[in-house]
Amino acid sequence: MFSSFTCVLAGTAIGVGLFAPVQALMNERAAERCKALASTHQLVSYSEDAFVGTAYACIDKRYL
Repeated sequence: MFSSFTCVLAGTAIGVGLFAPVQALMNERAAERCKALASTHQLVSYSEDAFVGTAYACIDKRYL
């Protein structure tokens, strides 16, 4: 049938491929949330911790 290596490689490719749109939706949600809370929160980007691309988080200004 399929070798173990092929299955692991295909699973990894599918997982990464599905994670990119999820990350984009999470970034969009964080940006929308920060617009609503602009007086107390700030949109922060961090690329070192994101698996796919750049991630955004809405953080309270007291913690920055």
